[in-house]
Amino acid sequence: MKIKLTQSQILISILVVSVIIVICNEILFYDVPEKFPYGDVVGQVFSYLSLSYIASCIFYYVVVVVKEKRDKKNVYLSVHKLLEKLIAEAYSIYRFPIEASKTDKLKFTAQTITKEEYVDVCSKANPREISANHKLGMYPNLQDSTYGQLIKHGSVDRVTFWTEKIFVYMPFLDSELVKLIDDLTNNQHHHFGKFLALIAEPNFSKSANNMYDFLEKVRALEKYNNTVVKKVIS
Repeated sequence: MKIKLTQSQILISILVVSVIIVICNEILFYDVPEKFPYGDVVGQVFSYLSLSYIASCIFYYVVVVVKEKRDKKNVYLSVHKLLEKLIAEAYSIYRFPIEASKTDKLKFTAQTITKEEYVDVCSKANPREISANHKLGMYPNLQDSTYGQLIKHGSVDRVTFWTEKIFVYMPFLDSELVKLIDDLTNNQHHHFGKFLALIAEPNFSKSANNMYDFLEKVRALEKYNNTVVKKVIS
């Protein structure tokens, strides 16, 4: 069985070997007579090389690693807040079908509703119905909006807006976070959700599967934000 080591594991292994060489040459075998010609010279060469490697590792840790951790923490303080806003807007994919279907808001939660339950809710929600509680636009020019328009605005337009804000910090973002956001903005709902405002069907049944897939990706991003990102900024 082949053992694959990562680059960091290889570098740490070399560091451990270097420390052992220095300890052996400078402490344990310091007074031991050389066993072969030029043995002491060879030992000193390895010792000096090991000390140089140890010094470079210390320098790298202090100058690069510590600084990167500090910079990442500062950046993630902003990213965490932006993610919270993105997630709140994205959950319109859950809130408005629940409201439009007249479903009891205490019956389900965005984090636990099953696909079957969600599809059933969507079958009872009219995308062309005008919401009595929500409007779009800027005050004082607020306009009545259908549930199709509201879902499109929150889960497509606003998610795109906050994604652009977050990706300003791209050099500091973990690849896993980038992938989670990319999954959110490159799924079927985000591509076709822009047409929800024009939907002619009496319910969201045809779009329900894509909408639930989007909801699952929002959950995954929320979990990452509440665990990994919080750990970085704590």
